[in-house]
Amino acid sequence: MKFETWRVWYLKQPVLFKIYIWLILLRPLIDSFYYFKHFSPLASPPYIAGILSLILFIVSVFRYPVVNRGTPIDRSYQVLFTLTCIGMLIFISRNISSIETYRTALRTLSPLLLFFFYRRLIRSSEDLDGILVTFLYSSIFVLGIVSYELIINPIKVVTSRGLERMEGSFADVMNYSIYINMSCLISAYFLTRKQSKWSHQFRIILFITIVAISLLLIPRLNHLATMGVLGFLIISYFLFSLRISIFKSMIIIGFGILIFNFFGESIYESTIMPLIKTDTEVYSGDKDQSQALHGRVGRWERMWTEFSEKSILYQYFGLSYSPDIKSDLLFGGTHNDFLRVTFTTGYIGLSVYLILLFNLLIRIPDFRPAYMYLIFGAVGSVILYSISTPLTLYMPLMNVICAVYALVCLPKKLIKNYF
Repeated sequence: MKFETWRVWYLKQPVLFKIYIWLILLRPLIDSFYYFKHFSPLASPPYIAGILSLILFIVSVFRYPVVNRGTPIDRSYQVLFTLTCIGMLIFISRNISSIETYRTALRTLSPLLLFFFYRRLIRSSEDLDGILVTFLYSSIFVLGIVSYELIINPIKVVTSRGLERMEGSFADVMNYSIYINMSCLISAYFLTRKQSKWSHQFRIILFITIVAISLLLIPRLNHLATMGVLGFLIISYFLFSLRISIFKSMIIIGFGILIFNFFGESIYESTIMPLIKTDTEVYSGDKDQSQALHGRVGRWERMWTEFSEKSILYQYFGLSYSPDIKSDLLFGGTHNDFLRVTFTTGYIGLSVYLILLFNLLIRIPDFRPAYMYLIFGAVGSVILYSISTPLTLYMPLMNVICAVYALVCLPKKLIKNYF
C-alpha cells in the first residue's frame, strides 16, 4: 500500500477510526513520555492515550455494525470480556480510592475492547493493510531511535542479570521487541503476497532492511524472547514462501546458511549463551529449578501456590473476586500471560482463551499463503511471548495482533472476494 493509497483509505474512515489511527501513528512518541507517571498518572501521555482509546472503543461498539457477527472467535472474546469486566468491577469496588486500581482495570480491559473496535473497523483486506501500514509508519520513529543508539550513543542502558540492555526512550525492552518483530511480520506478509501496490523490489528491500536492523539491535537488547520470536517469524516466512516461489526461497535460505556459517558461532557465544547460561546450569543440576528462565519459575511457583490455596470459586472465575487479592497477580507481575489470564478469569477464562487460539489456527487453511503466514505468525508470536511476558497488556503489539484476529472473523465469501 503506497502512501497515496493509504491516505485515500484513511480519508474514507469515520472520525472515531481516524482518531485511533493517529494514536497508532503517535504511540512510540507517546510511550516515550512514560516517566510522566512519576509526577502524576493523570499527567502521563500513555495513560491519557489509554483513556481516550477506551472512550473510542466503547462509542464504536454502539455506533458501527459488525461484519459476520457471532463467529467462534467473537464468542470467545465475549466470554473473556464478560468475566474480566465483572472481575474488574468487583476489584475496583474494593479499592475505589486507588488510582492504581483504575489503571489496572484500564490496561486489562483495553486489549479486549480493541478487538471489538477492530471488528467494526476491518471490513476487508484493504482495512487490514491500512492498519498494518500505519504500524510500519509508526515504526519510523523507533527506527530513528535505534539508529541513534547504534551509531551515536545509547539513550538508556539497563543492566539485567549482568547483561546490558538498550531501551531507548521507552519504559522497557519489550517496546523495541514489539516494533522489531511486528515490523518483520508485516514486511514478510507484504513480500509473500503476489499482488501489492508496492513493487516487488521495494518489498524485498523493506524486508531485508528490517531484518538487518533487527539483527544489529538484538545483541544490544539481550532479550531471549525477542530472539525467539524473530527466529520463529523468519523461519515461518521461509516455510510459507516455499508455497509461492521455491527458487526465491532457496536463494534466501542459502544466503542465510552462508551468513550463519561465518557469524553463527560468535553470535551464539556472545549473545545467546549468556542469556541461557542460568537455564543450562539448572538443567545440569548446578542450580535450583526455581532459578530457571531468569528466576521466573520461582516466581510462578510462588504465585501458583497462592492461587491454588484460594477458594474453588476464585480458582474457576478469577482472583479479582477475592477480597485480599494483590494487583501484581492480575497485572504484569506474573511475567506469563497464560498465568495472568488464569489469575484474572480463572480456569474458565484460560479454557476459553486456549479455545480462542485454537479457533484462530484452524481457520488458517481458508486463506491464501500470505494471509496464512500472517495469521500463523501472529498467533505463534502471541504463544511465544506469553511464556515470559504479559504481552496482551502491550497495546502497540495488540494493535497488530487484534487486527489479524479481526480479519480471521470475516466470512469465507468475503475472503474469496477480497483475497
